[in-house]
Amino acid sequence: MQGMGASFGPRGRGGGGGAARGRRGPGSGTGGRGELRGQPHGRGPLPVQAPFPFSPGFEASGVVAGIGEGVRDVTVGDGVMVALPHGGFAEEVVAPATSVFRLPEGMDFRTAAAFPVAYGTVHLALVHRARLRRGQVLLMHGAGGNVGRAAVEVGKYLGATVLATSGSERGLEAARERGADGLIRYDREDVRDRVLEITDGGGADVVLDPVGGDLFDASLRCVAW
Repeated sequence: MQGMGASFGPRGRGGGGGAARGRRGPGSGTGGRGELRGQPHGRGPLPVQAPFPFSPGFEASGVVAGIGEGVRDVTVGDGVMVALPHGGFAEEVVAPATSVFRLPEGMDFRTAAAFPVAYGTVHLALVHRARLRRGQVLLMHGAGGNVGRAAVEVGKYLGATVLATSGSERGLEAARERGADGLIRYDREDVRDRVLEITDGGGADVVLDPVGGDLFDASLRCVAW
């Protein structure tokens, strides 16, 4: 395919695991059983460690160029996205069908290439691990980053009250645009006091913290027990 799949599908499905490989130059086959082949249009640059030689690239998007035996959910010509252990920067990528998903209508390749890791991380954290429910309070640190922005959107979709923190006005503005209910500058305000103030002393039911450090301690002090 000319691009590939995601760990967080367009309908909220989790993609399967398994290996994928990237290689230079067009392949002569369609991929093995249960695999798809394509040339990436969009690529995500997350670093990985793999035995040499290898092509980096943790996520990619594009159009399916060939399919292996047993592939049913996508076909040649479909726009798709994929999360890979590595290989997204290669000229051509082969990936298992379980990690490849068709693009939702209106999503471009550039957006799709940045979708799997951020939204997949948030979906795993909030839905599978924290089991965030409607009416609960989510405290999201670093809300101006890719994972933070995705968390604000997913938290609101799940019906939570979302409190977003950031070390910059730009980050808070990004969170506000995505529907955050409360905004906190963690470098200027006392996070514990602000969370308790906004929640009338109730605290946060779920905390998603990709920042750490002092924010971790502050989070423990404002969790709803």
